[in-house]
Amino acid sequence: MNIELRIIDKENMYDVIELEVADEQKDFVASNSFSLLQANYEENLYPFAIYRDNELVGFIMYDFDDETDMYGMCRLMVDKKFQNQGIGKVAIEKLFDKIIKEHGNIKFSTSAEPNNTVALKLYEKLGFENTGEFIEDEVLMIKQL
Repeated sequence: MNIELRIIDKENMYDVIELEVADEQKDFVASNSFSLLQANYEENLYPFAIYRDNELVGFIMYDFDDETDMYGMCRLMVDKKFQNQGIGKVAIEKLFDKIIKEHGNIKFSTSAEPNNTVALKLYEKLGFENTGEFIEDEVLMIKQL
């Protein structure tokens, strides 16, 4: 499986906006249109399109969070047509590679709603540790890269 993280530009922006998660996941993730708007107006947000074998399949974004004073993954979504294929896991691993290349072996965070068990299990599988802390009603997880 060839997964790439690509810059979002005027060529793929509308396609990224049209990606959708499954209905039962809609309460867990902001829409891609909101995330792109947010990245346009707020500092330290870095959005990317996820491609598998040249086909757009998802969206991922990381940021520098002043509250935690660390970089972290703040958005991840895989379109409902491509879920349960390991794409999210590989996309996060690609993001780890990017972060290490640009920032070194740093502590890296993510968070998830406490009842989003699928996300929490995935993050734990990738080495994130549950800190027991909450940020904006989400479980804070940290991994040393």
